[in-house]
Amino acid sequence: MFEMGEHECSPRNLGDLAGADGDVLEGAPAPSEQGEAATVKKGSTMKWVWKGSAQHDVTVTSGPAKFHSATQTKGSFSKKLTKKGTYKLVCTVHAPSMSMKIKVR
Repeated sequence: MFEMGEHECSPRNLGDLAGADGDVLEGAPAPSEQGEAATVKKGSTMKWVWKGSAQHDVTVTSGPAKFHSATQTKGSFSKKLTKKGTYKLVCTVHAPSMSMKIKVR
């Protein structure tokens, strides 16, 4: 699930990050090959949910603030985005094929 503040968006509408092993890390905006970024308001809380059995993480490779989740196979990771700008993120286990952008206004 991908959550933005009090708003909730279906991964079906935003896209999922799917690994070659079929595991899915929900919470991804539009597919990275389109080069589009999800746009959220400053102060929005993003939530990534792990599904499947492969390890994944969420790591900012560039942006106004850096953060990194633990590498895990289940559970979730949430981060409140308090700085404006564009965040480029990857799953370091599956990079570069699992990537996304988030634009904070």
